[in-house]
Amino acid sequence: MFGMGAILPFILIVLVLRVMPESPRWLVKEGREEEAKEVLELVYPPGYDVSSVINDIKDAIKRELDAEQAVGWNAILFPSPAFKRMLVVGLGSAVAQQVVGIDAIQYFLMFIIEKAGVESRTMQSVTLISLGLLKLSVIVVAGRLFDSKGRRPLMFMSLIGELH
Repeated sequence: MFGMGAILPFILIVLVLRVMPESPRWLVKEGREEEAKEVLELVYPPGYDVSSVINDIKDAIKRELDAEQAVGWNAILFPSPAFKRMLVVGLGSAVAQQVVGIDAIQYFLMFIIEKAGVESRTMQSVTLISLGLLKLSVIVVAGRLFDSKGRRPLMFMSLIGELH
């Protein structure tokens, strides 16, 4: 009926539900401070004053709610000209990433490698890992170039590959 591969995740979920406590932040947000205090006492060293941590959590929640109410949906539904440009660039970048199909290529990369003539499972895995490491190294280099060159020039440089 079900193989071990289908049962194992279920067992892990049940185990985690039994062992893992609720998030202290969620408990404070729900007004269950005593339970949050108990969870924090498990995490912090014995004798540590977790009341200050709970107060910090309360302050953070209040600041987030204040910021959310100050900006709200109006910033997106009725954006200022500057924010409108930011939305266009952000959404445009996200759409462009999906349109070029890199995610689809990565998802089907094993099939693509196989169709390219690499028959051995070991060589397919080595090729897949090598391409992953290449992508990681390019991301690291690009991350460092962001600081020195800026995002805009790098974005235009990345579009050069799209023209061919």
